[in-house]
Amino acid sequence: MSGWPILDPSDDRRLAEAAATGEINALAQIFDTYAPRLYDYCHALLRDRDLAAAALHDTLLAAWVHVGVLDDPGRLRPWLYALARRECLRRLRLPDAHGAPAGPGLVVDPHTGEARPPVRAPEAADPFAGEDEVARRMELRRMVHGALSGLGGRPREALDLLLRHALEPNEIAGVLMLADPEAARLAAEARARLDEALLIAIIARTPDCPEVAALTMNEPSPLPPEKAREVGRHVAECPRCAPQRERQVATGRLMQSLPVASMPDDLRDAVLIAATDPEYDEVRAHAAHNAEPFDDRGRPTAGDRSTRRAAPGGEGRKRERGVLPVVAAAVVVLLVVAAAYMVLPDGSGAPAASGSSSGPSMTDPEDAQSEPEDPTESPEPTADRPTPTRSSTSPSPSRTRTPSPSASTSSPPARGVLSVGGCSIPEGSRSCSFTVSARGGPVRWSVRSAQGVVASGGGTLAGGASAQVTATREGACTESGSGSVRLSPNGTAVVTWACATPPPREEPSPDGPQRRG
Repeated sequence: MSGWPILDPSDDRRLAEAAATGEINALAQIFDTYAPRLYDYCHALLRDRDLAAAALHDTLLAAWVHVGVLDDPGRLRPWLYALARRECLRRLRLPDAHGAPAGPGLVVDPHTGEARPPVRAPEAADPFAGEDEVARRMELRRMVHGALSGLGGRPREALDLLLRHALEPNEIAGVLMLADPEAARLAAEARARLDEALLIAIIARTPDCPEVAALTMNEPSPLPPEKAREVGRHVAECPRCAPQRERQVATGRLMQSLPVASMPDDLRDAVLIAATDPEYDEVRAHAAHNAEPFDDRGRPTAGDRSTRRAAPGGEGRKRERGVLPVVAAAVVVLLVVAAAYMVLPDGSGAPAASGSSSGPSMTDPEDAQSEPEDPTESPEPTADRPTPTRSSTSPSPSRTRTPSPSASTSSPPARGVLSVGGCSIPEGSRSCSFTVSARGGPVRWSVRSAQGVVASGGGTLAGGASAQVTATREGACTESGSGSVRLSPNGTAVVTWACATPPPREEPSPDGPQRRG
């Protein structure tokens, strides 16, 4: 079951600002707080445990690099969901290692690049649920799955974000790349349709009307969509069913009964190692590149990278291939996302039969209209980056890397990560200089904003190169303190200063000036 804790925006702001300064403990806290729910969301979109783990791995690396572009650090949570969705849909569009689409009912393995049947993640265990509770929960899930099956992929995704992940409609707008009013309308309409479908399912389970009993006799549970619609039409017109129509459905609680995909245990170490070890500079840079471009508020934007504004530090990639392979890949995405599986998991971790899922699957043909990348952009091979060597089905914290089969020929040019230092203004001075340097490749950087000090600068650094930025304290130095300089594409420099201590004042003697004599 879901039921993740919700952080206050001030906690999100603290984590985002700390991560922007390069504090690895902040990334660890972000992982501990948000990785389980983000993995569940990725799994609902991708339907495969390894693919969801790889997507979340790269999402968090991209967040680590780009968190400085977020204009409101208090909106860290919806921003992470937006990054995760972009990465998941990017992976759905990738061909296999041979350049061919995966095909209906198949996924592209993120480590071998080969097409294969999806392998579902097991359900997260609930040690407090007894046999009776498990049986009751399974019955509720069947009912919820039946009600959700009548909705398209976009409404299901909006409901999942609203009711299971507790995002507000304006936050859902940023995740789905919709205008706020459109997202609010989508969530409200989807909620109303689900309320109605659940009410019909409840009435059908314990019919008080002979005609409803006759309509549902010998029918499976949940009712097939056409039979559910027939019952709904009857209930809407039947005087005897009128009191039933006024019943309130606890839709939110019912949605909480859906299973949560269990995240691999070693994913945390894999993310933290890849975020800090210089050996993985190229991995981080590639993940950050795939998350671009961003809008002026720091949110991922839709469109072709070659024509949209890239995030600070990133250039749009040129199209290198013809249109026909791209169209073929886009058609496969339509086929893949059309498979909206809404049935129960077997929990075994074995390849699932068609229709088996841990948690709600939300991919659907409607999603093709909301992909965050232009469908005419060149497809990339799935095995598109070196990853930590794996010893199991989940990302491993091993520090040795196994280059992917096609990484040497099809990876985009390595893009670096900006490393940012800090400085202290000495007594009697108003300025100090801190160092910015490019690690792992070239970086385009600039000063975004400053607090307590004045600073400016920017340009492009070659890999391994560095530059100095001068920070000047505003006003007179009346007391010791600190300021900060935020840079793009990532990083915050902390500037401290100490003011000279004034000499102690000589207090006049209470007896007045003493005479010499």
